[in-house]
Amino acid sequence: MPLGGVEEIGSNMTLIRTTNEDVIIDCGMLFPYEECYDINYLVPDFTILEASRVKNIVITHGHEDHIGALSHLIRLFPDIIVWCTQFTLHLIQRKLEEHKLSFTYQIYESHNELSFKEVDICAVHVNHSIPETNGLIIRSKDRKWGALYISDFKVDLNSLHEAPIDFKRIKEKLSECMQTAYFIDSTNILNDGKTTSENELKIDLQEIINRSEDRIFITLFAEEVKPYHLLLKTTQDLLEKFGKGKPLRFLFGGGEPTIIPRFVEWMKFINDQGCHSVVTTNGSRTPEYFRELIRYASLNMSIHFEHANLDRIVKNVEAIIDERRINRGAKHLELKIMCPPGRVKDAVDLKRTLFNIPDFQKSIAWSVVPIRSIDNNEVLVQYETEEFEKLKTEINL
Repeated sequence: MPLGGVEEIGSNMTLIRTTNEDVIIDCGMLFPYEECYDINYLVPDFTILEASRVKNIVITHGHEDHIGALSHLIRLFPDIIVWCTQFTLHLIQRKLEEHKLSFTYQIYESHNELSFKEVDICAVHVNHSIPETNGLIIRSKDRKWGALYISDFKVDLNSLHEAPIDFKRIKEKLSECMQTAYFIDSTNILNDGKTTSENELKIDLQEIINRSEDRIFITLFAEEVKPYHLLLKTTQDLLEKFGKGKPLRFLFGGGEPTIIPRFVEWMKFINDQGCHSVVTTNGSRTPEYFRELIRYASLNMSIHFEHANLDRIVKNVEAIIDERRINRGAKHLELKIMCPPGRVKDAVDLKRTLFNIPDFQKSIAWSVVPIRSIDNNEVLVQYETEEFEKLKTEINL
């Protein structure tokens, strides 16, 4: 039974209901359309869930549209067990740390079978743009029925980074069932053709690099972890083509680049070539992480009150300032406090806290950013008059 994610890209959540228990698959958020003003995100409808029946949730992979609403679910059902892979666990832990939530989890791998009261669930490896993505083979204990559930996948028989989808395991497990059903979905699944293999992507990137262009922009989702390893090689190709004795400037943004494994190592590589990187980040990593990153890349840190862990932001700024104090080669930090209507007091309080950090005002570029209209960037969204006057007075707009 789908509780979200049908005819929409986001809020993925499916309920397996048996006689004595409910097992949930995924719990994602949905980013609203532009006309949904002042709505940050949407979550699935939990009203059908009962605490006495909901004990387990199985996560297929770590994208936001599959884990983004977990904090809301865990607040309602704090005893629920989250089943996930090791990589996905890291993403969930970071997300729930921001909400100051603890949770119970169990790690599974793509060859494991999970046993519940009335169903067994076999994980099966599938290809996707994030590591450790799994489909689920759901079977009754008596094997009278079985179902294949896959949400987000592609068939890539020539992947550079992982094995192809495990058709053999799917066939083997479902052949044991008397009746079978298939619940298979993915973005663009109704479109003709096939998804490009990462091998083909490598060839296309090389062709683009070889063009006679002065600048090249490469864009992709921050959570598409595997292609970034391909871009490490692409970075070397860019340096060979455009460097030629002069430094290049690399810009990383449009998501949260720091989520990428070995990202600091990548920035160090670029810095060691005499080039400069600027990384746009939401500041959600640890102080130790940013202390190391600031040695190799300048940071543009944007603070959004609806998501930010302000205590961590302050500690991150302290760590960066301390590193800049002892390391003359450390790069620069620009701090932007995004201030929508209703959050002016929060912005003022945060500014005062930051100003109490030694050397903040003389070593960090900072600003408070009023929110502008989507339709007309020259126009600010509607602030209460008193609130906007406070914003101008306290922040010196």
